[in-house]
Amino acid sequence: MNYSSIEGEGFSIPLPITQLARDISLQFAKEQPNSVKADRVLLNTLAVLAVKDYLKMMGISTSLDNSDSWNRVMRLCADVADLEIPNLGILECRSVRSNQQSCYIPAEVWQDRIGYLVIEIADDLQEAKILGFVQQVEEEELAISQLKSPEDFLDHLAELRSSERSRIILSQWLDGIFDRYWQDLKSFSGLFETNLEWAFRGFDPLILPPIDRGNRKAKLLVLERELLKDSLLLIVSVRDDSSENIGSSNRGIHISLQLHSVNQIYLPENVHLRVLDRLNDVFLSAESRERDNYLQLDLQGDLGEFFSVEVTLGNCEVREDFVV
Repeated sequence: MNYSSIEGEGFSIPLPITQLARDISLQFAKEQPNSVKADRVLLNTLAVLAVKDYLKMMGISTSLDNSDSWNRVMRLCADVADLEIPNLGILECRSVRSNQQSCYIPAEVWQDRIGYLVIEIADDLQEAKILGFVQQVEEEELAISQLKSPEDFLDHLAELRSSERSRIILSQWLDGIFDRYWQDLKSFSGLFETNLEWAFRGFDPLILPPIDRGNRKAKLLVLERELLKDSLLLIVSVRDDSSENIGSSNRGIHISLQLHSVNQIYLPENVHLRVLDRLNDVFLSAESRERDNYLQLDLQGDLGEFFSVEVTLGNCEVREDFVV
């Protein structure tokens, strides 16, 4: 394969655009309400298909069916050029014309992406060049000079794949596939029964959301603070909410998180339960007060989305990583 430099920095990878790719892209463009939108969809689709072909050459599988760019409704109402890489996440494939010095990336795709590839589409629609990538964006105009090389992009995917091996895949729970470290609640019943204070007061510490118990698992977390040791139970419940995700090809999953104390009736004061996105930004959080016996957070996720759950108490921290 031949490589050519971009103004002396990085490399571009030329790829032929097949007749099938042109036919599909032109068909999608004809569905649009005006010429401006049609041109954007044409280029978006060519970019997505070029990246798909490139990743196939690299031995990396993709899923068009789970991508918004392959959803007719989403193409009409949004500027989408995404491509799902199963078990890793959503890649954005943005296009530029020949000799453009910057690439437009709409704000609507600044989140929930594992990276952004920029693809140059030749004016005759015969060739695409993968110019490079960035991991995240914060402005609508991305300078071509800021791109990292396609080789850096492949290294980025390798790092994500290595990290992915330690993530819990929640969508598998709906199919009865569970990690061995997550167990049924009955496995922990003995811990609660041995707490005499609960027994004397007839206290039931587990107030659980109505959900199929087969899709609910728990894990014991231990936070050690100097001479103190707090045992907490993190309960994760999942439910398929695809029917509520109208207009999207993604499989919607409802996730409920609960945190309970095992040592005592109430949680220790100032326990933090947080949900973080793939950039480690907190988007949901709860904190225990003096007499809280549990914390609960609920969120909705699409297939392939990453998030982490963090439990902290003082300087102690436990983190669990998930992919929907």
